[in-house]
Amino acid sequence: VHGFGAVPSWQWARQVEALAPHHRLLVPELLHFGQSSSSSARFDLGVQAELVRDLMHHEGFERATLVGVSYGGFVSYLLASTVAPWRVEGLVLIDSPPAVMTTADAQAMAKRFGAKNVVEVFVPDTVDDLRRLLSIGYHRPPPAPDGVLREVLAREYEPHRCQQRALLESMLADPEGLRERLEPLRTPTLLIWGEHDEVFPLELARRQLDALGELGRLEVIDRAAHAPNMERWEEVNDL
Repeated sequence: VHGFGAVPSWQWARQVEALAPHHRLLVPELLHFGQSSSSSARFDLGVQAELVRDLMHHEGFERATLVGVSYGGFVSYLLASTVAPWRVEGLVLIDSPPAVMTTADAQAMAKRFGAKNVVEVFVPDTVDDLRRLLSIGYHRPPPAPDGVLREVLAREYEPHRCQQRALLESMLADPEGLRERLEPLRTPTLLIWGEHDEVFPLELARRQLDALGELGRLEVIDRAAHAPNMERWEEVNDL
């Protein structure tokens, strides 16, 4: 389950290449990303988790291991804890702390990036905004010519910019309220974290691990930031 920042065909390309020969994969586009849209006025995490649940049922996935990165980890955690725990046999959260994030954490994140709020960071308006987002996702950002970034803005952000802002605002409006909605997990959970993640620093990984107790395990990926599945894919795939 993908996060903000790119469509799943980009975010999960290395995982699909490695895992598809051995596993049946379902790689959804969440609502208001890529070609996925909805006329619903709901923009909460619950509608995304219900989408994944219904898609699993439609495609014949009675039970599966869920893998979510960043925002996709929040969606996956909600599905595994509350929306459809019977469908989840294992959970992998990549740089995603849904059970422990607070309003103060979100405010501190925006301050680290010199932004007024988190939405400004993750839903870019300009080439410079998008280049900043790349610098956040990668420990060593790849080259990004302006022309390529303009195309990404036009294709991936412009069609859904207002809706994506609403999705993020909904998630960040009341993180404490989200935690109250979560039921205790009954699912073994692997945390994979980039050592240099500035979106959700390692302190949050350790807090998330504490919240999981005996069900949790943490693996830290060196030379990676917020997107180790893209930057250090071989290690992530092995885990």
